[in-house]
Amino acid sequence: MAKLTFDASAVLDVLPSGVYEAEICEVELKVPRSNIGEMLVLTLRIVSGIFAGRTVRDHLMLVHPNQAVVDIAKRRLTHLCRAVGIFQLNDAYELKHRPFRVVLSWSVTPTGDRVNRVHRYLPVDVAPATEAHANHAVQTEKAQPPWARNAR
Repeated sequence: MAKLTFDASAVLDVLPSGVYEAEICEVELKVPRSNIGEMLVLTLRIVSGIFAGRTVRDHLMLVHPNQAVVDIAKRRLTHLCRAVGIFQLNDAYELKHRPFRVVLSWSVTPTGDRVNRVHRYLPVDVAPATEAHANHAVQTEKAQPPWARNAR
């Protein structure tokens, strides 16, 4: 019999939905698996609380045949730039190691994996009322059936 040492406590699950203080620790511009378009992959590191050190990825499709996909990515990138105080971004590496808050939720992929989703980027000095509103928005969206989410 093969000797095996395994620590199950090291296996990490998704982060609970909520607002976290974070920073960008990795930036990569790459072509998606479909070979259509170009995406900016941001690796976010949680910097405080019990989940400090954990990472989450955000994929922003900056070039894609579907203009709606590009618009969503540009809107999210705009929110990130404003959250870190950059109003003219010349290089994606300028985003690294600048503090911000991120609103996260999680969902289940078609293959059954649970993954975190970035909903919004906020400045670090966001007012508590805004943070509570962001948490409420994530919880409200999860409580609604999928067909009612876009009917607002």
